[in-house]
Amino acid sequence: MASNDAETAALKEEIDRTKGISPRPKFKSKPCGMEKCVAVLHELTGTSAKAVFGTTDAMKLRSSLTLFPEASGSHLFEAAIERWFGDEKDEATTRIVDSLLVA
Repeated sequence: MASNDAETAALKEEIDRTKGISPRPKFKSKPCGMEKCVAVLHELTGTSAKAVFGTTDAMKLRSSLTLFPEASGSHLFEAAIERWFGDEKDEATTRIVDSLLVA
């Protein structure tokens, strides 16, 4: 149980940190670093996340793409989930984010 509490606290900290790097309202026309990276991913064709990143990093990408829409409000991340993972968000990340949003 302590491990889950630590993971939840770490994820909440990551959400807060991510909110801090997402575009401020007056800079909405300029994408944040993560949005630029995801935009580059959209340009890749004929491949999969696993082929590009390997199994472990593809799992990390899926988790990040699940988390970032909550922190940034950008639809680019949701489009990437659809493109790279068939619109299937990371269940563990979704569960933790949902529990944080309720708290």
